[in-house]
Amino acid sequence: MKSRLLAAAVALVLAAAGTVVLVSYLRGVDVRAAQAARAAAPRTVAVLVAARPIPAGAPAAAVAAAVTSVELPESAVLPDRITDPAQLAGRVALVPLAAGEQLLLAKFGTPPPATTAATPTVSVSPSFQQVTVLLPAERALGGRVAPGQTVGIFISLKSGQTHLAVQKVLVTAVQKNAAPAPATGTTASTTPQPGDAAAGADAAATGTSTAAPAGTVAPVAADAAAVAADAAAATTTSTGTGTPAVDPTVALLVTFALSTPDSEKVVFAAEHGSIWLSDDPATADENGTRIVDGQKVYR
Repeated sequence: MKSRLLAAAVALVLAAAGTVVLVSYLRGVDVRAAQAARAAAPRTVAVLVAARPIPAGAPAAAVAAAVTSVELPESAVLPDRITDPAQLAGRVALVPLAAGEQLLLAKFGTPPPATTAATPTVSVSPSFQQVTVLLPAERALGGRVAPGQTVGIFISLKSGQTHLAVQKVLVTAVQKNAAPAPATGTTASTTPQPGDAAAGADAAATGTSTAAPAGTVAPVAADAAAVAADAAAATTTSTGTGTPAVDPTVALLVTFALSTPDSEKVVFAAEHGSIWLSDDPATADENGTRIVDGQKVYR
């Protein structure tokens, strides 16, 4: 009996010892597996990316407000990355950045220095008014209008009358406008008002040469010459044959030096009709001008 009890006790001790050894082994396996998993997992790095699209030219403050930090695998991180928004100080985006794109130093740079151009001047009589109208390129010599040039102003009214109402008008400023001009080529409403026909005929019939005499020097809008050149370039695209084509989406703000009566004609036409410009140099002959309507157009 005693031997049986002793054998049972020994068996229990051996079972307990085996259990302890097995548990210790399994724990070691788990630890080794976790260590292996950590070793196999890619190392991540915090990277600054664009949280939303960033346009080219955006300054540092705008870029800093549009970025966020994300964790990326080390193998996916690009060299030359930006790690701190402070690195953007004094820089602007050189190219557009898409949402989620990493910020790289190569995509940012210092803004180009501002260039200043001499302000061109045009001699304008102190007794003259200066009036600005918005014209599409095809009504303004294809956009090739420049300060200092003299032009003829043709006025067409809804009543069906057209006339070279003002001649040898001095252009004092030209500015490109991104938005297209109204369909009538005017600056305001083109709804006919009562008496338009009579008033238009009177305005057109009084047309005279208004070449601006030399007087005091009035400054033209800043870098108007450059703007005019840009406007002329923007209004044309190459057709492949050397002949430029007019871009109908470009409009020009053209300023004229006019006598008071002629200013009234131009403003009236801008409000109630349409305006076309012609190149009208000092050598141009305006003899034979008349008010043209539906009955005279073929005569």
